[in-house]
Amino acid sequence: MTHAPFHARRTPRVAPTRFSGRSGLSGLMVLLAAGGCRTLDPVPEGVDANASWLYRNQDLEDEAQIAEALVQLRADLSLDDIDEYLEQLMGPLDAESVAVVGKQAISALPEAEADALSEEDLEARVEDGTLVRLGDQQGMMVATIIPCSIEDTVDVFVRLDQDVIHPDYETYKREYTSDRDAFGLGTPLSWSTDYTVKFTIPTATYEANILGQIRWLEGDDASGETQRYAIARAHLPEPGVFTKGGQYFRQDYQLDLFYPTDDGRTIHLFAVWRDMNLGGFHSSEQAYIAIVSGAFRNGDKEIASFCQEA
Repeated sequence: MTHAPFHARRTPRVAPTRFSGRSGLSGLMVLLAAGGCRTLDPVPEGVDANASWLYRNQDLEDEAQIAEALVQLRADLSLDDIDEYLEQLMGPLDAESVAVVGKQAISALPEAEADALSEEDLEARVEDGTLVRLGDQQGMMVATIIPCSIEDTVDVFVRLDQDVIHPDYETYKREYTSDRDAFGLGTPLSWSTDYTVKFTIPTATYEANILGQIRWLEGDDASGETQRYAIARAHLPEPGVFTKGGQYFRQDYQLDLFYPTDDGRTIHLFAVWRDMNLGGFHSSEQAYIAIVSGAFRNGDKEIASFCQEA
């Protein structure tokens, strides 16, 4: 399989809000009216598998093995050649990866159990989140460079008051589920976030809970020098609930990778695999994807504005 090269791209003239901790669609109609929908290239061969491996193996004790995968992804995507930002599409996470966060893929059901499910039962279990269709996910990744050290960048990333850094939530409450003071090499940090997002175009409001975690690790870079990296993972344990408008929010898996640069900045790579339908727009549609990418890039600018004050 051949792929187009991974290009740097210019930011479109859209100011999206964020949702699900990462993105927003209030600018969707503006984007469509402006003809701003663009097609992203697929990731280079091997990147899908590497990103999925990093998602499901964040808890490995062998830091060197994780660092090796991080370094390989950095090389495959030419992350050190970023000008403004990079973005590309990915395929869905596999059954093994979603199982790590407690999700059961339909494709992984034992044959007897699958055969015993009626079509109505199957749809009901997809709707309540006890089963997931892997093919309903849309995967994508975006990378930027934040003009702060990796330590200062991560300090902002893990703050409880993300609604201050990213002021687009209707309600927001993040709580640590592990000891913040103990967070460091060998000791990860985890949290739970309840939030509400309200949209005017299309008119919709939904509530959701996201569980997240992050760890520091050390490993050799491509030159053999020991570096410090951070890797974070988040997921939607139960489907989001629309209290007004909307349709459904069934799957959300997020991966954040943080790399130090030689000049003291931070490469931040965000990958997301999502199954959402908001007002008739599914997460696989190009307009939706463009908004997610724009929201992430805007969010990193907001992180930069805080970490530069550190």
